[in-house]
Amino acid sequence: MVRKGSKLPEKTKRKMSKASKGKKNPFYGKAHSKATKRKMSEALKGRKPWNTGKPRSEETKRKISKAMKGRKPWNTGKPASEEAKRNQSEKMKGRKPWNTGKPLSKATKRKISKAMNGGKKS
Repeated sequence: MVRKGSKLPEKTKRKMSKASKGKKNPFYGKAHSKATKRKMSEALKGRKPWNTGKPRSEETKRKISKAMKGRKPWNTGKPASEEAKRNQSEKMKGRKPWNTGKPLSKATKRKISKAMNGGKKS
C-alpha cells in the first residue's frame, strides 16, 4: 500500500527502522559493485543540493560558527608535497595580481611605508 502525501506515525517509523536493521536487512553483508557505484554516482551528478540558495537564519549561523570554533584544517602544519607545489605553481602561471597597473594612493603608500619602517634591511 502506497501512502502518498500522508505522514506515518512516529511509532510506525520506529518499527520500520528497527525491522530493517541488522541481519534482517536484505542488503546486510553485501556491497555495491564498482559498476553500480559508478551508475549511482552518475545519476546524482548535476543535481543541486536541496538547501542551495536557501537563506540561513542568524541562529543557524551562530550554531555553525560555534561548532567550527577551535577546529583546524586537516593540512595545518603539514608540508605540501612537491607534486602539489608544482600543480599550484602551474595553476597560478600567467595570472596577474588584481592591482597590477593600478596606481597606489598616497594613503596606501603611507601605510606601506609605516609598516616597512623598523624592519631589517636586507
